[in-house]
Amino acid sequence: MSTASEGHEPVEFALRDGGRIRFGPTGFRHPAAVRFVGEVFTPYEVVSHVSVSARSVRVGTERSVYVLQRGAFRSEADAEAFVGELARRVATAPGGAARIARMREIDRTASLARPPRVTWAFLALCAALQVLQLVDGERIEAAGAFSAGLVRSGEVWRLVTANLLHASPWLPIHFALNGLALLALGSLLEWTIGSARTALVMAVAGVGAMSAGLLVDYEEALGASGVVMGVFGALVFLELRHGAELPAHWRLPRAIIWLGICLQLLLEGLAWAILPIIATGAHVGGFVAGFAACAALGGSGLRREPLDPWVLAGNGLAAVALLASLASAATAWREGPDLTRRADLLLSREAVPAEALNNLAWLIATGEDPGPEDLEAALRLAERAAARTGRRDPNILDTLAEVHFQRGERDAAVAVIEEAIRLEPRERYFLGQRDRFLGRRDPDDRPDPPAPAQPGPRLTPEGSGPLDPSAPEVGV
Repeated sequence: MSTASEGHEPVEFALRDGGRIRFGPTGFRHPAAVRFVGEVFTPYEVVSHVSVSARSVRVGTERSVYVLQRGAFRSEADAEAFVGELARRVATAPGGAARIARMREIDRTASLARPPRVTWAFLALCAALQVLQLVDGERIEAAGAFSAGLVRSGEVWRLVTANLLHASPWLPIHFALNGLALLALGSLLEWTIGSARTALVMAVAGVGAMSAGLLVDYEEALGASGVVMGVFGALVFLELRHGAELPAHWRLPRAIIWLGICLQLLLEGLAWAILPIIATGAHVGGFVAGFAACAALGGSGLRREPLDPWVLAGNGLAAVALLASLASAATAWREGPDLTRRADLLLSREAVPAEALNNLAWLIATGEDPGPEDLEAALRLAERAAARTGRRDPNILDTLAEVHFQRGERDAAVAVIEEAIRLEPRERYFLGQRDRFLGRRDPDDRPDPPAPAQPGPRLTPEGSGPLDPSAPEVGV
């Protein structure tokens, strides 16, 4: 490091990776937020806040925030000297006294931050439901997961409850990824705009995400990623509109924001094309809803401003909607899923994927004591799924054979399972199914399913959702 100057003489700090920070008369050059961009020049007149922690130095400006890790400097003394030199340069630049005063006001705002209670409360509710899903996941998801057809039929509570449920409770990767993202982003939002406003943004984002699911006609969706995207959208608005008013450690670098948005759009595009378990439409809906909700808060969006009455009213309405939705889902859970009604909904629509038809048929056929009406619906589902796939998917043919068997139509079951065997002659599962249908094996002794993943995954009675686990879900 060169000797610090009292005036505007150049001062330079060498970094461990070979980079440099150079102070000049009107500004300083430093590494960009995204390393491959190289260096950027920041005038002292646009520096809005400097945040120093044990691990980093964050420099907020009117257009972005830059993070310099303390370990990037050659020594701890260099890191401290950099902060001191920057403070001197900002203070002696035109309008420096006013900028220093604003920084002190921002520091006072940061000191008022409280624990992110709303974020933790939302995560605790999701975690509690995840535990309940371990006990009775199939029925809980059937009662609360989003379904466009069921929402249109009047089960509007699913617009709320679907945000609280997550797939695969025995392997909670879905919940863990959403939870970690929400904890990081939700904490930033709550520190910035306060708990009451954050609760409103989350509520609007969740309903917005699932409402987008109506537009794109998702047959099944669940998960908090729509809320996560809504919180991210709110943070984007705050950075664009109020970035210079915020503590540097509450901000996201704009380069990271734009890069993240581009990567997310790329991933969503790929998911839309090849990985439909990610609910692209709901993610976009959540982002737009969160951005719009934060924009509606306007200048009163920052926590130092008094709460508008409409914010309190909105939170009251959201609380009533949450309690009413949970109560409705609990009632549906106690009554159990009406699978025949679901079958009628799917059969009334032309664009339902074969996998969704197949999975519901299997769930009905292998359920506890299905009645004739249930099995008739399962047969129609399985026949349509088989026709959609040209009878070339052995997994779907096996479902059709199982339905025939449950209906007492043994000859038809054997004929269909023979079709599946011709497609997969080495698969022992289909051979075991044929033995069941021929009476060589106990009717209740269903063989273990194939180890390799088959096209068109099917939901077993011990599965993780009411319909197709490969159907779009609000998840990562």
